[in-house]
Amino acid sequence: MHGQIRRLKEAGRTILLASHDMAEVESLCDRIAILSEGKIAFIGTAWELNERVGKHYEIMIRTREGIQSYEADDIGETLLGLLARYQEAGDVITDIQVTRGSLEQHFMQIAKGE
Repeated sequence: MHGQIRRLKEAGRTILLASHDMAEVESLCDRIAILSEGKIAFIGTAWELNERVGKHYEIMIRTREGIQSYEADDIGETLLGLLARYQEAGDVITDIQVTRGSLEQHFMQIAKGE
């Protein structure tokens, strides 16, 4: 079904897809509409949804001692501060992962009226 939707999309067809599977929505849709209590609470692209809800990041830093998680709204300042702190402590960082809020998390915020 996804393949057929993509082919129709490439042919310039408009497709209306109703789904609660945000991974599917993100993969197939150019624009998203979110309903809350029967009314459109948001309409736009996934990028616009991310901008509206606000960016929120989780930073995971792995050292020889284990993994620490941090939350941040300003990834640049937070990451620079964390790196300086680890360097001052003499901790060797072996991995860093940065993730942002998922489309599903943003959908839930909008749907709840937040």
